[in-house]
Amino acid sequence: MKLYNRNFPVGERLEWMGWVNEGVLNSQIIWQTYIPRFLVLKGNEVLLFDNPPLNIAGLNKPNVAYKVYQTMYVIVI
Repeated sequence: MKLYNRNFPVGERLEWMGWVNEGVLNSQIIWQTYIPRFLVLKGNEVLLFDNPPLNIAGLNKPNVAYKVYQTMYVIVI
């Protein structure tokens, strides 16, 4: 992350990146299933990828992008 953050201004730096599990509801299955996603907190955005970005250009092509205020996290232990 330190190498990536050299290229970003202060308000767009990477705060966290790592693998998470996204819960997916399916109408044919009663229980919730989970799929692995790579999550990046960059500035005020939450970026979701199917595979980790390999370079800075890859950070600009997320599968899904949200503003932090549009999200709700649930931590299951």
